[in-house]
Amino acid sequence: MSNTAVIPALALGAVLVWKIGAPVARFVGTILVIASLTLIVLGAPIVPQLLVIVAGGAVWLAVHFLAAYKTRFWHSPLAELIVTHTRLRCLDPARGCEHRRAPRTARERYVALVAAPPSGNEN
Repeated sequence: MSNTAVIPALALGAVLVWKIGAPVARFVGTILVIASLTLIVLGAPIVPQLLVIVAGGAVWLAVHFLAAYKTRFWHSPLAELIVTHTRLRCLDPARGCEHRRAPRTARERYVALVAAPPSGNEN
């Protein structure tokens, strides 16, 4: 392949991973873990299956990390728990975003003032 074909292919791959890769990779990571646990129960050697479990868990967590980076909030409470309670918290993409609010527009302030009940005694 020439460079003129490789660069667009890489760009297309990056866009596909960015847009639809997260749900697919989340599913693949979960299936890897479940399949490996099933094979361990059925009597397969444990060490190779543990490597697959770790790889599946890493894929699952990496994809949740990517999704949290894109949206600034965690889609999975388990992924948030893993990241915030380990040394990965220094890389937390959603850190501090859960308490932030967008500033109110002038229209929202006006509607809040008009809709507020009158203060003081009316007597």
